[in-house]
Amino acid sequence: LTPQQTRPWLGDATISLRTAGGLRAFPGGCEITCEFVVSNFSPRTIDDALRLHLNDKLLDTTHPVQSEPGRLAPVFARIPLPNVDCPTPIHLHAQLMGAEPKAWTIWALPEPGQARPGVTRLAGLEFTDDERTMTFQERRYSSGWGLDNASWRPLLPDTEALFPDAPAIDPDALGSLDGVLVTHRLTQGVLAFVAAGGRALLLASRAVGGLDAATVNLWGQVPLIVERGPIRPGQSACIADWLHLDLTAHHQRGVPTQDMGLADHVQPFVRFVVIHDGGEPVILDALFAMRIGAGLLAVSSLDHTQPAGRWLLDRVLTFAAAHDPESLASCPIELMRPHCLEHCRRG
Repeated sequence: LTPQQTRPWLGDATISLRTAGGLRAFPGGCEITCEFVVSNFSPRTIDDALRLHLNDKLLDTTHPVQSEPGRLAPVFARIPLPNVDCPTPIHLHAQLMGAEPKAWTIWALPEPGQARPGVTRLAGLEFTDDERTMTFQERRYSSGWGLDNASWRPLLPDTEALFPDAPAIDPDALGSLDGVLVTHRLTQGVLAFVAAGGRALLLASRAVGGLDAATVNLWGQVPLIVERGPIRPGQSACIADWLHLDLTAHHQRGVPTQDMGLADHVQPFVRFVVIHDGGEPVILDALFAMRIGAGLLAVSSLDHTQPAGRWLLDRVLTFAAAHDPESLASCPIELMRPHCLEHCRRG
């Protein structure tokens, strides 16, 4: 970066954007409320109107700003988002006399299309108290700095909240289930179901049967996004933009496929290559799929509770329901057995 390129956030007077939940993707066809905060640490009083451009079109609403030196001035504005049929970037520009101009990208999402493929969720298998207890990495900013997180708390995957209308099935009664089975634990029964030709989606976590998904310091990795399967050509840009915000809003995890000996047996779609503070890069996968026996297992450790995550979740389910497992990397069932629950315990 040149010194000039850093001025939008290092200048004496800057403009910050706050959205609900700190998100960057929202359903199209609606208005969102944005808070623009003018941080004036210049020697001058700012007395002007904030001008907002949406894709180079000036919004006609005026937003007066008066900020004395050393003060913050919040400005609220309603931003209209268009109806779209795919994730679409909306370029938002802010200008204010006396402050550095600033630009952001907001994404408009399409309305949900056709109904999700048949989804059944695995019942029971609640998380234990130990699994709900935050780890050191989750409690701290990082293991190096050791700063406490003041308010952020990670979530574990909640299949009932994500699929409130989906029927639940007992882990001992899978049989020849149609559609996609969604679970937060990989059990021996689920593994046998997939190997026999079933389709399943595992929402990974550090819980037993969650494929040991570990906390990832997002600033220490480089994402590899593969435009295959649920991610269509041209959609890697939106995934990359969401990875540090929407798709990791309530947790930031990756499955350590390299350490588990699985990295060469999966088809990655979102892969974290951790390069910070280590001798060699380390691979963790956040979204991937594999063929086990005659079936397909998709795995995600991303946050699917926000609009962007739900959009991607629909894409993953459609992929899992319809994709030919034969085109995927094959993972021997013996490699997966050690990572499964031996018995279908209830917590």
